[in-house]
Amino acid sequence: LEKLKESKVRVIAVNLPKTAKSSVDPTMSGLTVISARMPPYTSIPAITKELESTAGCPMGFKTQNDSCTDINECKATVPACHSDATCVNLPGSFMCLCSDGLLHDRARGCPKCKQGYTYDKNEKKCVDVNECKENPCLSDRATCTNLAGSFRCDCPSGFKYNKYFGCVDVDECKLKKDPCMGAGKCINMLGSYNCTCNDGFTYQTGVGCQDVDECKSNATNNCKGGSKCVNIAGSYNCTCGSGYRYSSESCVDIDECAENSKICDASAICVNQKPGYKCQCKLGDNWVYKTGEGCIPDKNKGMADRKVDFFFLIDVSDKLKGSIRDIQGFINGLLQQFNTKEVAGLSARVSVVLMGKKGEAVVAFSQSPLVGIADKINSIAPLGGESNLLQGMKTVAGEKSKARRGSTVVVFLITASSIPVGDSSLTEIKRYSDDFKSNGKFFTVQLSSSASSSQWSVLYSSNEISLYVTVIRSSE
Repeated sequence: LEKLKESKVRVIAVNLPKTAKSSVDPTMSGLTVISARMPPYTSIPAITKELESTAGCPMGFKTQNDSCTDINECKATVPACHSDATCVNLPGSFMCLCSDGLLHDRARGCPKCKQGYTYDKNEKKCVDVNECKENPCLSDRATCTNLAGSFRCDCPSGFKYNKYFGCVDVDECKLKKDPCMGAGKCINMLGSYNCTCNDGFTYQTGVGCQDVDECKSNATNNCKGGSKCVNIAGSYNCTCGSGYRYSSESCVDIDECAENSKICDASAICVNQKPGYKCQCKLGDNWVYKTGEGCIPDKNKGMADRKVDFFFLIDVSDKLKGSIRDIQGFINGLLQQFNTKEVAGLSARVSVVLMGKKGEAVVAFSQSPLVGIADKINSIAPLGGESNLLQGMKTVAGEKSKARRGSTVVVFLITASSIPVGDSSLTEIKRYSDDFKSNGKFFTVQLSSSASSSQWSVLYSSNEISLYVTVIRSSE
């Protein structure tokens, strides 16, 4: 088409149906366009009229009043130039002008470049604009880096770029990750920060406050006396072996017995050792202590070595003459426990001392082994009269001296009354009870009415009363 027009050949475009005038190919710009209907010959009158208007005139002119008049292509129905160019009418022709002196292209219009690029007339293409030549970064600290179609402003370490204020300080102390690692106080500074570390910590660049291992050198810890240095966060501990405690720059034995009065139960005595402690059974060497169970017979000892001598001191005066059956049932029930498999083979001896009449204390019987012992117990009869506890304790002490070698002595006092406060014989009675407890056990069973006193603290400590004294009311 361009070559036709350059050769002064008149070109008329005929649009067939369904083609809108606004969608004419841009290569047809500046041409006369005639819309045709089907069949195409219907457009002949319009074509004829157009030819008659330009007949005899050169390209770009038309006949008007018997003379050739210039055609203003810039006012044609189809624009002669692209919308981004300015159309300038010329005699018999026209010209499309682009801004900045750029050349217009009939097909593409004026050259266009993306943001950050400019058109190079010589290279006839878009080239990158180096924005850094114009110093676009706001801060003197910022460094401009040119990028393809753009640029970037970089700040030194400790700063970040803000498009309104330039390089601004970064508050490292407010970051999610604590630069001091939680072991110091962070202080923000211009372009940096400082860590004031807690005691026992030291600062390491890029890592934060790190624990000082005082145990690495004897110069940084004060553990003495055979103790071992153990490092902990921010400090250290001086530790000792089991059963010892670090005190006054040395390892000292822990007296477990003094620090915990209940470390052994009532069946044993706590004996401090270096190191540790042991619970020594009150009933003798034939018994062993087990935590949670107390003293139990030592199964490693021979059966012949496992012996216990029972002594029952019974008040059978007028106060308890109505309770004989209860007393007999209590003793028989107790001795029956020694026939169980836990203590099978235990050699037992039973001695019974009765108190009554005029303060007398008589030995009813002594028997070993327990075969037929129930009949002996059931034959106990009341003596009536008054009981004398001191005399009874003396008699039991005499019988206790006859106890078998290596046996455990267990004394039971069964009475109707408690120890009267201020009794002149109290001191001597207590001496006997302490003797019974020193190498055996001393139990008290008091049968009384609900109104009777049950004061036994003169013979037992406060810890012993709950274990060794049983008060049975008449209502029970």
